[in-house]
Amino acid sequence: MALRTFLKVVPTLEERIPISSAVAPGIIARLLPYLAIVYLSRQKDTYILRLFLLPIAIYSVLGAGFKYCYTAPEHNILNWLTAMCTFAVISKCLRLALMPEGALRVGETSLDERSSGLNPPCQPWLSALVEMALTARGFKFKYGQDIPLPKQAYRQDRDSFLKATGKMIVQSFFMLDLMDTLLKLCPGVAAPEGGTMFYADLPAGQRYGISTIIHIATGFLFLSGFKLGYQFFALIAVGVFRNSPADWPPVIDQPWISESMHELWAKRWHQLLRDSFYIYGGYIGGKIAGRGGLVLGMFLASGLFHELAMYSMRGGFYYEPVIFFAGQAIILWFERLWRTSTGRRVGGWTGRVWVYFVMVVLGQPMVDSWHRRGLGGGTVILPILSPTRRLISLFS
Repeated sequence: MALRTFLKVVPTLEERIPISSAVAPGIIARLLPYLAIVYLSRQKDTYILRLFLLPIAIYSVLGAGFKYCYTAPEHNILNWLTAMCTFAVISKCLRLALMPEGALRVGETSLDERSSGLNPPCQPWLSALVEMALTARGFKFKYGQDIPLPKQAYRQDRDSFLKATGKMIVQSFFMLDLMDTLLKLCPGVAAPEGGTMFYADLPAGQRYGISTIIHIATGFLFLSGFKLGYQFFALIAVGVFRNSPADWPPVIDQPWISESMHELWAKRWHQLLRDSFYIYGGYIGGKIAGRGGLVLGMFLASGLFHELAMYSMRGGFYYEPVIFFAGQAIILWFERLWRTSTGRRVGGWTGRVWVYFVMVVLGQPMVDSWHRRGLGGGTVILPILSPTRRLISLFS
């Protein structure tokens, strides 16, 4: 009975409805309960109403994310992105609905003092809705005020910010296109149905050399994708809705110069899903086993978050991502043990080598599991819009 009910909400991959313009209005309508919670979280005396809407919103968001799918193999990557967004939206529903006092901004003691961070050419209710909907890290609000932000800052005046952001969007697009084109040149990996990045017919040295190049290219593909999406929303928020540039600090802080895994995960990697991992695993882990349980719970939630989203690409369930992310808790425990036993933090050039070993060497089985399900073969940028592929075609 419970399984039948679940499958009505989250059908099997074979029973999902192909996405088309005809079903788009229905998908958008399923997001309305979520948007209602977002709006009400900034209105006083709405706690009971938000609790009432919570199961409706979760049911509706699950339907929006998992009742429909992209059927073309080359568009399979969009199913992964949709699943990621679905899990993130559900965690935000939980966050905003379960706060009795509502979503208080830093410096507020009640919603009687509420003020919007936006000064848009639109109604105040729409201002509040857009602000909460676009907030991922939540550092402007009390629930996210402890999230570390990159030290480098964008220029604070609006015109300079918009020019700098527009320039960075172009840079991120070209990097994304370059990495995507590189992956499309790799046999197997470039296939929409997927393929391994470990070529068994090559000698070991060449095999792992090529897999390392593919692995690094995949990492930069993700980094440039994070930046491009974030910069696009920053441009809209500041350019259209008059958000302050200070509300949109850089999304990522040069993770390649990290000197410990703690520095990487806590400060330099993007924090967009940090609250989601806390809600899905960190909270209960902390209740059970204190700080160690919180860290393990968050990383375990991260592994399941990534893998369950990737499952939408129709390639089955792999344990490599769950093992890699859950293993980060053990790695951080060893770094803490090193500090307590030696009195010195992991750092310097040895720390940086350690970070590269964990991310570039130990991370390869996880990334390979993604490519075996078609990550590298998915359409990230349409060929007609790809300057790198047009350049290659001139010399081929």
